[in-house]
Amino acid sequence: MKAFATEAKLMADGDLKLYQIKWIDSHGNENEDTVKGKDMQSALKSVLRQKQRDRLESLPMFVYLLAAVLIVASFAMVAMISQAPLVSIMGGAFLLGFLYMMLDKYFQFTETKS
Repeated sequence: MKAFATEAKLMADGDLKLYQIKWIDSHGNENEDTVKGKDMQSALKSVLRQKQRDRLESLPMFVYLLAAVLIVASFAMVAMISQAPLVSIMGGAFLLGFLYMMLDKYFQFTETKS
């Protein structure tokens, strides 16, 4: 079953609106969250994406360090093989920047665990 909202109430209005959303998760459990969004659709998306963000933040730091080392090593190998290190380094930097911007946009209104 796909998660869906049953009720949404506007709590505060402004540039970022605050909504109280009642929703059913994929296991049939009823949840209630207060979330921010530019409109109701972005608030509903942020409710569902919050669970993904919490799961990603629960990974240990060495997983992210290992991924970063593997990405840098793969671009170093391409630079050595193609004998064009500047092009490979710039391509890697642009790829990492693009991935960062896409993830930042995807998790735009979710909150970090503190």
